[in-house]
Amino acid sequence: MNLSPRLLIHRFGRYVFSGVLANGVDIGLFLLLTHLGIYFVTASFLSGFCAFFAAFFLHKYVSFRAHAQSQKHFFRYCILTLGNFIAQNIILFVAVEGLGVPEGWAKVAANGSVVLWNFFLYQSFVYRK
Repeated sequence: MNLSPRLLIHRFGRYVFSGVLANGVDIGLFLLLTHLGIYFVTASFLSGFCAFFAAFFLHKYVSFRAHAQSQKHFFRYCILTLGNFIAQNIILFVAVEGLGVPEGWAKVAANGSVVLWNFFLYQSFVYRK
C-alpha cells in the first residue's frame, strides 16, 4: 500500500483519535473496577475485553475505513490483540509489583507502549487489501 504522506498523516490522526476513545473505555472501566475492589490484573482483563471491541470497530470503520472483509479483519485483529494484551499485562504487572508504580499510571504506560507499533501492524497486516 503506497500512501501519500498527507494521507498517511490523516490516517494516523484518525487512528490516534480512535485509540484515545478506546483507551478511555479501557482506563475508565479499569479505574472503576479497581475502585470497586477488584484485583488490578482481573480489572485489566475485563476492561481490556470491553476496549477490544470498541477499538476494533473504531479502527476498522474510522481509522482505516476498511468496510469489506470483516471476518478476515477480525481474525487478524484477534491475533495481534492477543499478543498486545499479553505484553500490556506483563508491563502492568512488572510496573506495579516490581517497580511500585501506581496502578492507574502503570495501566496508561502499558497501553501507550503498543500505540506506535500497532498503527503499522494494523495498516500492513490487519487491514491490508
